[in-house]
Amino acid sequence: MDSCCDFAALPVRDVALAEESFAAVSRLVDEEGGVLLLKNGQPRYVLLAVSGAGPETPAEDAEALEISRKLIERNRQAYTELSK
Repeated sequence: MDSCCDFAALPVRDVALAEESFAAVSRLVDEEGGVLLLKNGQPRYVLLAVSGAGPETPAEDAEALEISRKLIERNRQAYTELSK
């Protein structure tokens, strides 16, 4: 798995920081490849750098659901920890 999809490895910041200083958050994304933003202490958004991500190809619904299921399962520990 590449690091852009390993949400547990992303730095975590509050969405208020993104609202106050997008430059600071975008700098963090440039340095780390992405950032997980919390709203009210809950994971809400993932901001990822797209440079070098490659061409986009649409996924079939079943494929997208399978990928989503795998990501949720793979990052369950991070989601559990963040929900505390």
